Formats: sequence, C-alpha cells, structure tokens
Amino acid sequence: MINFNKLNLVETIEAEQASSEKAAMSSEKKNNPSHLVRQKSQMAGKMSTAKKSDVVYASEEYFRRLTSQVKLYKAQESAKVDWRETLEEAKKEKRLSKKQKRRASQTKRVNHEINARRLFRANERNTRWQC
Repeated sequence: MINFNKLNLVETIEAEQASSEKAAMSSEKKNNPSHLVRQKSQMAGKMSTAKKSDVVYASEEYFRRLTSQVKLYKAQESAKVDWRETLEEAKKEKRLSKKQKRRASQTKRVNHEINARRLFRANERNTRWQC
C-alpha cells in the first residue's frame, strides 16, 4: 500500500475548501444588484469619451480643388513636348529649305536664261526691221 501521509493532503483539503467558499461568495456578488450597478459605473468611468474623428468628409470645396488639380495635370501633360521629335522635324525642315533654295536658284537661272533668250530674239527682230 501507498502511504499518503507523506503527501501533505491536509493542506490541499484546506485550500480546496477555501477556494470553494470564495467561489460561493463571488456567485453571491454577481447576483447582487448593487454590485452590478457599481460594476457598470466603474466600466463607464473607464471608457473614454468619443473623440472627434480626423476624417473630413468630402465637400464642394474639396471637389473644386480636386477638379482644378486634374485640369492642371491634364494641361501639363498636353504641354509636354517630345524634344526628339521636335529636333527631327527641325532637321527635315532644314533639309527641305535647302532643297527649296536649290530649286529656287535653279528656277531663277532658268527664268533668267528664258528672259535672256527672249531679249536676244527681240533684239534680233528689232535689228532685222532696222536694216
């Protein structure tokens, strides 16, 4: 057989009785209406008052500001210039202007030659009649 005297069961029995008495007292407190009122008042005191929210709800002014920002953004986007494209266009115009100058000088020469021939022919005609 096992000797239970060495386990000090007397102290555990006393502790068990004390805990059962405390449990019975706490159940009586829970059912006591004055205790419930006091508990509710303590909880109400612990809870903080509602703070004003930092969130601002959208107003007409907000929408006006937002639309103006969107318009500004769109204007900036449309004002952007592709500088590479601009350089390419300038090169093309320069090439064209050189070609146009050549053509113009060629047409001037041709026109000058045509006019010179006309004058020559006219002079020949005039000299024929004078002779």
